[in-house]
Amino acid sequence: MSSLAKWFATWLTAQQPLVSTSRVQWRELERTTAAAAALRPFAGMSSVAADSLTSVSGAWRVLTATPLPATESAAGLSDLLGDIERFLAEHPHHSLCEQLRPLREALGELKDSSSPIAARVADVLREYGETDGGHPEAILIVPRRQWRRPVRRWLAREGLDRVDTACPTDLRTAPVSHRAVVLVGHLAAAFSSAFKAPEVTLREKGWLLTAPVAPLVRLIVPADVPPLRPEDLWLLPNQARPRLVLHDSGPPGGRQASQEWLSGLDASKKPRRTPHPTVTSAEEQAQAVEVQLASGHAVFFHPEVGPRPHEVAIDEETGSIALSSVPMAAVTTGMVIAERIGSAPRQQVEARANEWLETRQGWSIDRINKVRGYAASLKSALRQALAEHGQARLHRELTRTLSNDYARVLLRNPLDASYIAPQSRAAFAALVRAVGASDLLDRFDDLVMVRTAQRQAGENIRRDLLTLLTDHAWATDIDEDGWAVLHAGELGSLLLAVVTARLDEPVVVPAAWLGVPIDKKGQRVTALAAKEGRS
Repeated sequence: MSSLAKWFATWLTAQQPLVSTSRVQWRELERTTAAAAALRPFAGMSSVAADSLTSVSGAWRVLTATPLPATESAAGLSDLLGDIERFLAEHPHHSLCEQLRPLREALGELKDSSSPIAARVADVLREYGETDGGHPEAILIVPRRQWRRPVRRWLAREGLDRVDTACPTDLRTAPVSHRAVVLVGHLAAAFSSAFKAPEVTLREKGWLLTAPVAPLVRLIVPADVPPLRPEDLWLLPNQARPRLVLHDSGPPGGRQASQEWLSGLDASKKPRRTPHPTVTSAEEQAQAVEVQLASGHAVFFHPEVGPRPHEVAIDEETGSIALSSVPMAAVTTGMVIAERIGSAPRQQVEARANEWLETRQGWSIDRINKVRGYAASLKSALRQALAEHGQARLHRELTRTLSNDYARVLLRNPLDASYIAPQSRAAFAALVRAVGASDLLDRFDDLVMVRTAQRQAGENIRRDLLTLLTDHAWATDIDEDGWAVLHAGELGSLLLAVVTARLDEPVVVPAAWLGVPIDKKGQRVTALAAKEGRS
């Protein structure tokens, strides 16, 4: 088929997509999900119940979205069964045993069963062969890249090695070049994410049905999932939608669809505070809000002092990416934030700022270091004044010429490691007089120049990081796992993670913790490899 013919076929296919749905009942899997559902009332109190629910949810997704058998390691049933058996052996009289024993029996039966979904997929794929040119007529969609290799092994075992496989990201702009595309699982479940509502997943992945990569979509779903409705799949308004032919009679015998399984069995766990050390020195501590991330890390932010959160956002229509700082109060669950790892961020800002001062302003390195010393002297003088005179007295001094709110800010912000000087000459003069550092009065212009250099360096680094994000390769990891790690050369590593919780009650943490990822043991993260930190 020529390129022109492929694109013409693509246009014809998009005019009237045709979807044929097969429903397959897997009784052992249904019994397992029903047994696991009995643990839901205990998930908020028991990590065993919550973890079992999450594991069954993950297994259900693998087994209903692929033709893989229940014994496949990706399903994780062996590990779950082992954990449950150990718990029952070690705690035979625990109140949770009444719910865990039926789940253990159901899991054992499920492992011993053969997959009727796999059998149906194999039957469908055997209806197709190769074109005269030796090109496979059918393509099987694999929802996640890590499942692609075991699916290829399954195809080889079944003698179906002349079938193409692809993930959705490989096909977004691909022309029609197959007779049929085989899609396994309900879209809201196969492509589910803990960070998106099922209806959002349906709209985002609906193009697999509304703009398919083959004239016929063979959709194979579990018997008990809700029917797909065309109106849930479109991003286009009603009047702009082509006619979608979707044959699906729904669950057999009028059975009620298991809506709860589309949302996943992941039990919502009450966020646990990250352990933090006791800080005795007032100037070394900060009252901060803990923000928890899908990577298993926490980041602490103060509304006025220290680094601000940086939000990563993708415009779904244009694909453009924004990386911008936001107030701590604007951080919400589901937002993606970016955090640089290790000491590289501060070192790079200073290095680039120094380079700008040398090349653009003609400053020597000695002069740069001397002016940076003025900023350090201001911090030291403020700490000493706070220790000797207290915040109330200094606040009264500052409010003689400054507003009440700005006076409070000036007694806190200069203690931040990256702070250089107040915005205005009047505020600078008021501060240095109040803290007894009047010898710095005539250093304001030099400090402003360093502050300008720091800001310029920060903006340049932000642009470099934005360039790193433009390939969108990380977006799949965010959708599937809620986090990704990018390596940016001299800029260090960049952690992108979905916010899972914001604990608004402030806690006292070391000031050095502000704006840096902290692991579950309460340790600063200084290096991060890809996929480290998954819980």
